Amino acid sequence: MSFTTPNCIKINILRILVSTLAVMSQAATTSAAVDISACTTISAPGEYRLIQDLQLPPPPNPNSTFPNDCIGIVSSDVVLDGAGFTINGSQRPGVYAYNVTTYTSGLTNVTVKNLIITNLIFGIEFSYVSNGSIINNTMRSTQYGLLLQGSDNISITDNNVSLNWFGVDIENSNNSHITGNRVTSSSYGIIFYEATGNLIFNNYFNNTVNARDYTGGNIWNITGTPQLNIFGGPYLGGNFWSDYSGNDTDGDGLGDTLLPYTIYNLTTGPRGFDYLPLTAERVIGTVPSGGTVTTDPTGSGPVASDPMETSVTTPVGGTVTIEETSATQQAPVGYFLIGNEIVITAPDSTNTSPLVINFTVDAVLIPTGQPDLDAIVVYRNGVPVMNCIASNPINPDPCIFGREVIPASGDGRITVYTSQASTWGLFKPSPAQKISDLIVEVESLNLQKGIDNRLDAKLEAARKALQDARTGNDGAATNPLEAFKNAVMAQRGKEIPEGAADALVAAAQSIIQELTGA
Repeated sequence: MSFTTPNCIKINILRILVSTLAVMSQAATTSAAVDISACTTISAPGEYRLIQDLQLPPPPNPNSTFPNDCIGIVSSDVVLDGAGFTINGSQRPGVYAYNVTTYTSGLTNVTVKNLIITNLIFGIEFSYVSNGSIINNTMRSTQYGLLLQGSDNISITDNNVSLNWFGVDIENSNNSHITGNRVTSSSYGIIFYEATGNLIFNNYFNNTVNARDYTGGNIWNITGTPQLNIFGGPYLGGNFWSDYSGNDTDGDGLGDTLLPYTIYNLTTGPRGFDYLPLTAERVIGTVPSGGTVTTDPTGSGPVASDPMETSVTTPVGGTVTIEETSATQQAPVGYFLIGNEIVITAPDSTNTSPLVINFTVDAVLIPTGQPDLDAIVVYRNGVPVMNCIASNPINPDPCIFGREVIPASGDGRITVYTSQASTWGLFKPSPAQKISDLIVEVESLNLQKGIDNRLDAKLEAARKALQDARTGNDGAATNPLEAFKNAVMAQRGKEIPEGAADALVAAAQSIIQELTGA
């Protein structure tokens, strides 16, 4: 099975492309970085630096022709430094014709670093590049986060790739080093097609399908080496896999049971093996009464690729362990797990002096703030946790004491009181589930049949677009959602009470924001 896109319909929407297309030239010097403040094509060697965020406007209508790549690199010996700025677009339907037969030779020594790329079809693509680097970039909410085609000896290091269809896609590309990357919350974490000799180690994979290798001949671990790994563990070896079920029996942070972790070709069996998989992040601390153990000792907060931090305050003191593990609890229908499950061990307390657990989730998961935070459900040992009716003694036990959006960061904090620690999971509703909930809300208003049917039809069209088997259709759901909002406002204060209309519009807008990142 191949995940390559036919040349005649190559999707080409606002991605960073490294190619050898003949395009307009742009002068650069090797002595000083050239500032970039708009989409452009780089066609001369040198250093280039983004100096502001780039917000790419949507096309005038769904059938219009999309603009070409935001930044095209068509010269060797180029360094593009994003300087932490963001290129943002919208997930939108559309197909570009992209004729790869125009490639006649390759580029060398191209580096792309420190960029944040969101809501595009492609994040970063290297086509026919050798001896390049992709370093410390964030690719989020794209179809393809990072794509290599016909590119060899590329260093892919310290990137955060999340919420994509394909996180990392390596096609016809050999002998690259892929290390220190976090690839999460994507349909496919990393795939290889007709690509061999690549070394993949010290990465974090937590996706629906973590890896596929359709050719084989790639290397998934190095020899165990005393050096801090991506989890802060004492040894380098292989990679962290969210679906690895083995255990570390000797405390070196490397799996010792159920070995090796196997990377499959979807149809014909094993194609790769990780003999030294990394085991889960674990934080252990011994604290006095009222002391706190946290996975975020620097206070920097969660990020999209590691979207949750946890702290535990114990009223009795003692040793507290917080460990991220692969999922054992069944997600509610229509919801997905945020990050990993959290296994906490701590001395038992009482319902009058409980443990206090704070789960902090990344702002990117709650784009509308409090409404999205309120929609997250918390489970302990597979059972949903309710809000607190009383806090002294706590009732029920455990219970959610509070939810707040942190003003400075936009991150969300959920505070839980419990007398026992155990295993926890936080689950977020998918956009499709939010639409289903919105349909229920409309039906609960008991509107006239014609109005009810028209509103439901628009929501069903949005839900169908999300469930379409084709990729890249999230944006197609926004059109019926906008139509739904307009239809609701037309009935506001008439057939639909003003308060109810405002709530429906806000809920629809929340879904649109999640789909578009706007």
